[in-house]
Amino acid sequence: MAIPHLLGLPMELIYQIFEDFSPGEVMPFAQTSQGALVLSLSFVDLEEMFKWACEENIKQAMLLMRSAILRAAQDDPEIGYNALAQACKGRHIEIVQLLVSSGVRIEWPGSLGLTRKADFYNTPLGCAMRDSNPKLLNLLLEAGANIDSATNHYSEPSAPYIPQPSLLHHASIHGFISLIHILLARGADVNQHDRLGTTPLQLAAEWGHIKIVKLFLSRGADINQRGRFYSTPLHQAAENGHVMIVKLLLAHGADVDLADNKGRTALSVAACQEYKATVRLLLDAGAQIDTRDKAGYTPLILATMRNRDAILKLLVQSGADVNLESKLGRTALSFAVEFSLHHIVEYLAGRGADAYYASRYGLSPMCYAEKRRKTYRLVTALKEAGCRRTRCWVSRERGGYQEHLMGNHFHTN
Repeated sequence: MAIPHLLGLPMELIYQIFEDFSPGEVMPFAQTSQGALVLSLSFVDLEEMFKWACEENIKQAMLLMRSAILRAAQDDPEIGYNALAQACKGRHIEIVQLLVSSGVRIEWPGSLGLTRKADFYNTPLGCAMRDSNPKLLNLLLEAGANIDSATNHYSEPSAPYIPQPSLLHHASIHGFISLIHILLARGADVNQHDRLGTTPLQLAAEWGHIKIVKLFLSRGADINQRGRFYSTPLHQAAENGHVMIVKLLLAHGADVDLADNKGRTALSVAACQEYKATVRLLLDAGAQIDTRDKAGYTPLILATMRNRDAILKLLVQSGADVNLESKLGRTALSFAVEFSLHHIVEYLAGRGADAYYASRYGLSPMCYAEKRRKTYRLVTALKEAGCRRTRCWVSRERGGYQEHLMGNHFHTN
């Protein structure tokens, strides 16, 4: 039977023919005439049909359905919004222009809410950002899209802790510098922050986009703005080993000794990693080498705890005090013994680390070696450093701290 002749059949029979058809199977019939399209939409969902046309890049079908979309959107703005999102997702610029010029909603209808952060990437603006599509972004912004739109929406307003980064935040994460130029040219605030206080500059520094960092600095971005965890752009760059960004930030006046919510400076953060060049750069910039965080840990202690041998040696060679203790009286050497870091024990012991000093809990590095039955190699390193006696807490009844000769009951492995 020829497709046009279907229009002459009784409606009940047409329904029986098409009831199990997909939009793709119905589309050849729907494209034959406006009447066929109207008939098709009586038994195939309009949104599903339009989505299929966008995905399959069937422009004629999209144009045929535009009027139906606009009529449906008058009663339900969500239909028009979803159609626009599908057109944006398929990069159908001409269809997007037709829809927005006809008044289709660009922003998500206020009475509704997306339920997942990932849903942003299915919105009109989200598609433009995801694909780094300057033409599409410009088109949407010219049509009235909010330049400060949050890139995730939630229907549950009872979750204020959820961050809502802006378009500029999103572009900064992914390095979309062409989109950033568009957003800044249209008035986006370079110092805007999300609910955690994170700015675009911090994100660009974290993800290593040096050209974007330069751009933000040239536009007056606050170089010492604190974001999540009270960290600065310098913290973010140092923690991730972006040495050129660290150098750039320091050259523009970043405060090298600002501390985050743990009391750690950029040097402390870098010492936890394996970025020797970053640590050296911060030291050359005058960072306090023996700065302490809220637990009393120095960069040297942090490097020891994480077995960062190269960082530890650089800090010692640069003048770090090997005998500074944490708030609980722990030194770098005591942590090295506890974690059986033989090479670090030997290095620290050979450079003046005090194996005799006991923490407030009465445990000197040698006590850790004896009580936890560490290896013979560790004890030998301590002996070679001159430790023949040690001082440990015994009990209050027995006199508290007592000195005694080092034992010989260690493992020999």
